[in-house]
Amino acid sequence: MLDRSYRYFGNHEGEAERLLGRALFLDPNEPFALTLAGIAAFERSDYQAAIEYWQQLLDQLPAGTRAAQAVASGIGCAQRESISAMAQ
Repeated sequence: MLDRSYRYFGNHEGEAERLLGRALFLDPNEPFALTLAGIAAFERSDYQAAIEYWQQLLDQLPAGTRAAQAVASGIGCAQRESISAMAQ
């Protein structure tokens, strides 16, 4: 998602992450900010941070919903990537 934004608006990764940090400072449970922060962490290969952001998001979602399933899938992917990165 951030990659798509970079294509349209240019790569302002530092600014985007600064603004996400600010949004999460103001509201640490804001779902969209948690989503984007997890994506940003995943894209920079910080899988543990991605897992933590997405787990915080997952805790807010109704169990069994498509949104919860999608977030759980992202967590699983980050866990696999983390294991793979440690094995190398």
